[in-house]
Amino acid sequence: MLEASALTKEYPGHGRVLQGIDLVVPDGQFLAVMGPSGSGKSTLLHLLSGLDQPTSGRVLLDGQDLTRLAEKELAALRLGRLGFVFQQPRLLATLSLRDNVVLPALLAGREPRAVVAARAEELLEEMGVAAVADHLPSQVSGGQLQRASLCRALVNGARLIMGDEPTGALNRAAAAQVLGLLGRVHAQGCSIVLVTHDPQVAACADRVLALVDGAVAGDLDLREYGPTPGAGAGPEPGAASAHQGPEALVQAKAPVPDAAAAQSARQEAGRAGPRLQGRAGQEAQATRLAQVTSLMTGLGV
Repeated sequence: MLEASALTKEYPGHGRVLQGIDLVVPDGQFLAVMGPSGSGKSTLLHLLSGLDQPTSGRVLLDGQDLTRLAEKELAALRLGRLGFVFQQPRLLATLSLRDNVVLPALLAGREPRAVVAARAEELLEEMGVAAVADHLPSQVSGGQLQRASLCRALVNGARLIMGDEPTGALNRAAAAQVLGLLGRVHAQGCSIVLVTHDPQVAACADRVLALVDGAVAGDLDLREYGPTPGAGAGPEPGAASAHQGPEALVQAKAPVPDAAAAQSARQEAGRAGPRLQGRAGQEAQATRLAQVTSLMTGLGV
């Protein structure tokens, strides 16, 4: 379980970027974090993953306080327990995709090279990039790079994936592939915290957290509107996932949009990422997308 308590962040000359965030992400939950540019989305992700330290407050991962760890301990924790997927893949340009994937596990040094290599091959095959595994990053498409990045994030057996706009630089088809793969990973019980500006991406999550001016302005449980695309294995609605937010917190049930908006959402959902089967699945996707859109519109985003 990932928890944040009274989390703030201040930068000299820029004031307070995060305004006392309280957050619980249960094991197996897919959380999307949305908000306008400058709302603190990426800052929150960095604090939750130990890439940066808060000005005040705590971050707990399975009961361990990340704010009390030395940098060496944080690096070991990130290497062994977290996986990262960024908007830009950040693969080493001089290594093949395969070598980029195995590198974190080899650096961790917990398993023999043969075991690491076998797991990497399984991931490359599952993610559909085995055929280009010997290519350099400059020789493959953006979608293939992101799928390789997802392999790298999972090669150490990470149960928590942190994503910062992983589909932001991709075309719609490539983004749908990456979302589909994230859905499969989620269905296997992996937790995901994903920063995005795209309602279609957020609609694939279990839950959407909306930030405005560094504070939580909305917390929406999408499982009330149909199963998570990809058959995610997150906890049921009403489990210990409630966010304790400010009094102005937008209610989880956003207003149901009118028929025209619902029809538009259905059309958009047909172009979105991970899908549920059949007409009922498309209707569920459309409802989820409409709820996300309604939430963000209500916040003026």
